[in-house]
Amino acid sequence: MATEFKLPELGENIESGDLVRLMIKPGASIAEGEPVMELETDKAVVEVPSSVTGTIREVRVKEGDKLPLMTFRIYGDSRYYLEVAKINNITNFRKLMVGSKIFFPPIQKTS
Repeated sequence: MATEFKLPELGENIESGDLVRLMIKPGASIAEGEPVMELETDKAVVEVPSSVTGTIREVRVKEGDKLPLMTFRIYGDSRYYLEVAKINNITNFRKLMVGSKIFFPPIQKTS
């Protein structure tokens, strides 16, 4: 059974933050309490822990997401976005549908 991870309340008077680093990728196992991401708020950079234990299945598209940036967050390198686009049958990687699911497969990194 899939459980959707939602961003927990970050603290008093903190309503939003910018993603600094995504620390997970699809296929990875995660335990409750392990860090999922780093967010920069107006007060500090904070690690956000997982509220569940399980395996990461997917990363969902949010408003403003671009495939090269998402690929960089997952693999640490944006040059794999064409491979991810091909696997997901994405023809327009600049205009992703909000809420759509994108599969980020294990990729053999080249140097």
